[in-house]
Amino acid sequence: MPARTLRFLVDTTKILDPYLVDNTPVVFKVANLEETTAENLGFYISPASNVGDVDNPADYAPETDFLELISWGQDTVDGVTPQGGLKISIGATTTYITSATGSSYSSKIPFPDLLSGETKEFTVTLETPPSVVSRRLYITLVLE
Repeated sequence: MPARTLRFLVDTTKILDPYLVDNTPVVFKVANLEETTAENLGFYISPASNVGDVDNPADYAPETDFLELISWGQDTVDGVTPQGGLKISIGATTTYITSATGSSYSSKIPFPDLLSGETKEFTVTLETPPSVVSRRLYITLVLE
């Protein structure tokens, strides 16, 4: 797959407080900086490569965060819990990350093609299941 130049457009004046992000939709914009259309795009998650600074390290291994997020989404989709997991909203379509959707490159969540110079938005919402004490989660969200 050829490398693409997609850029997330971030409002650097906005700081996301980890105590307030739970169940709060966060809108992201992505732009195609190439001269050609970016096709066959999609989202998936993977274990994080960065898990906090030395003075405030992660509570759990990145693989634990990755697997718990998948499990929470699967439980929500299966009706085991009323909410939980990572939701990706693209337009009117909302999808939870589960074992079958968005947990690997082969199961990526489709994202619309981006024409050269085009910008599109998507929303990410983290939901903590009612039975889980909220905590920091480290994952990598990939769009390719």
